[in-house]
Amino acid sequence: MPKAIKRSSGFSSSSESQSVHTASDLVAHTEELSPLQNIGVWGSSLGFHLLILLFCSLIYVTIDTEQPFVSVSTFVSDIDQEIVLTDLTQEMDNWDVNSDAPVSLVPTKTVIEPISDPQPATQPINEMEVDDASDPLSVALDSMDLDATVEGVEGKFVNTEGDVGSVDRITLEIIRRLNKGKVLVVWMMDASESLSARREQVIKRFERVYKELDELAEDKSEPLLTSVVAFGKDSKLMTPQPTADFEQIMKAVKDIPVDELGIENVFGAILTTAREYRKLQKKGYQVMLVVLTDESGNDTAMLEQAIQEVKRSEMAVYVMGPVSPFGRNEMRIKWVDKETKEVLHLPVERGPESVAIENVNVPIWVPELSNEVISSGFGPYALARMTRESNGIYFMYDDGNITGPKIDILDMLDHTPDYLSPLEYNRMIEKNPIRKAILVTAQASLETSGLQPKIKFPEAGIQFDIRDELRNLQKIDEFLNRAIYELKAVENYRAKETSERWQAHYDLLMGQLLANRIRLTNSIPLLNQMYSKPMVCKDGTTNAWELAGQQGTALADIEEKPEQQEEQGSPSGKKNRNKKKQLSQPASSAPSIDEDTELARKYLMRVVTAHPGTPWAAIAQSELNYPLKLKWQETFIVPPKGEKLPWDKVPLANLSEKQKKAKAKFERFLKEKKKKEELKEKREKTQPGKKKKIPKL
Repeated sequence: MPKAIKRSSGFSSSSESQSVHTASDLVAHTEELSPLQNIGVWGSSLGFHLLILLFCSLIYVTIDTEQPFVSVSTFVSDIDQEIVLTDLTQEMDNWDVNSDAPVSLVPTKTVIEPISDPQPATQPINEMEVDDASDPLSVALDSMDLDATVEGVEGKFVNTEGDVGSVDRITLEIIRRLNKGKVLVVWMMDASESLSARREQVIKRFERVYKELDELAEDKSEPLLTSVVAFGKDSKLMTPQPTADFEQIMKAVKDIPVDELGIENVFGAILTTAREYRKLQKKGYQVMLVVLTDESGNDTAMLEQAIQEVKRSEMAVYVMGPVSPFGRNEMRIKWVDKETKEVLHLPVERGPESVAIENVNVPIWVPELSNEVISSGFGPYALARMTRESNGIYFMYDDGNITGPKIDILDMLDHTPDYLSPLEYNRMIEKNPIRKAILVTAQASLETSGLQPKIKFPEAGIQFDIRDELRNLQKIDEFLNRAIYELKAVENYRAKETSERWQAHYDLLMGQLLANRIRLTNSIPLLNQMYSKPMVCKDGTTNAWELAGQQGTALADIEEKPEQQEEQGSPSGKKNRNKKKQLSQPASSAPSIDEDTELARKYLMRVVTAHPGTPWAAIAQSELNYPLKLKWQETFIVPPKGEKLPWDKVPLANLSEKQKKAKAKFERFLKEKKKKEELKEKREKTQPGKKKKIPKL
């Protein structure tokens, strides 16, 4: 008997050895036979071995070749950014789940045509009409014909109302596949602490879903099997064997241990799982890998290898994942300490939505934009590409941590990221001067992310702060001038750019750079004036000065001149092209505020009108609405410990009502702060040596 070869698994398993017989006994036996007998024996042996060779030639052999992950050298996509979120009032995944409700779908919106579709692109409106007609968007399993074929939307994004809608939609995909034959569903769940609530939510929905699926399976000869895999830094198989037992499935999910490392190696988990269940795929099972996660994954270097494996094994990957922030790799989500009630904003990786961070971190004076995280309208690039390449579906959820304007996925149809491999993406960028200039500028902005203007200055020691800020503004000015110079050098290619996504990138970037160069220029005289002759706060409740916008000086307030209405190829128009030699001079040449104002308005207005409902339009509108001219305005900041507060400088009996309210508000703030500190001290006394546990999400 030939020696049995057992394939190694990425999960924990045991191996068995078997004895091997050689051909020595056969040779010894044939030496004792006569020549005629030898001919018969050798003829039989030859025929037998030919049959073996024929059989071996039919065996499917898979050779795993690990290809190196190609990083694109012209950009940086994983640089940490300090992001301060505005007030967050919505807790993550705070959904009311009725586990007894029938499995049904809320209206969904889909985008991204299947990558395997050879048909030419059609108009977006027609695409959505076809999808709305064919997709089962509002179907209850208890009221539908369970034998009916359910059409899928492979390779697309789907917006659902939380994980309940996602599970229901996946259920319909399972039904669709059951009508074709045997199905194995592998639920791959992120084991991090941040997913605990979502895992519980999915479990509640499982009971109803699997009841419906069991009813369907009774009328089918082909079985439905389920496995559960937990992943964090490593992968763990929670079901020793695929099972149809609902109780085992529920127990497997409930027993997932919390991974406190905060590492989500999702692509390594997909690769290992696909290899583990390749044998069932060969036995005719349609394998569905369903990933539940809230991050983009820490092992994107494994993406290409994982894609090759699932495509080779014909497995579809479905992801229940987050919406990616626009042009960011990292964002912060709200976390509250249950004991001290302290609110922290912990970093999570949820982006970017494209291979690289394509939009520029522009030095900006607009407070709304400097503190705001905007939705990209898409999932993280790596996970989205995985579903697209495998003909799966990406189910996007919004946990409320992206507080900027909501982006409707229908408005993003023509702004889809380039779902290419990093190597293909790099080649595409190198061939396109305008895209390369944008990415080079984006990389420079990330590497100098600390170059942001300071807006608030404490009254005490304001001259020292202004002196430092003037030095910072000199660096910002150099960056803005150089970026504008580089982008104007490729402006002729703007008219040839066919991608609406890259058109929006270029126009928004030019408008932002020009508008903020104007604000920088207008802020310098104010800073010099305050440095030479510091002003004193007179409000009685303030202790700092803030550079605020002057009403009526925004780009949106400027009426367009008749001669500006005609555009010839670019916002700079004919008038600007006549000054081409001046604009192409090195960045040291002094820009004209009037010229910058005219161009900034035209670029930003083109973004708003040509790309409505997109992140680019939201940013451009904020730039248009915020004033170009600034003024000094009194404000309040929490002072250093020991420094007198504004109302402490006045006798208590002489405090105004405004000062009394400000004093009471600040005292409430101090009281809450003290309470948290006391809880922390109490915990340290009762549990000496035990550090406060801050989860890694």
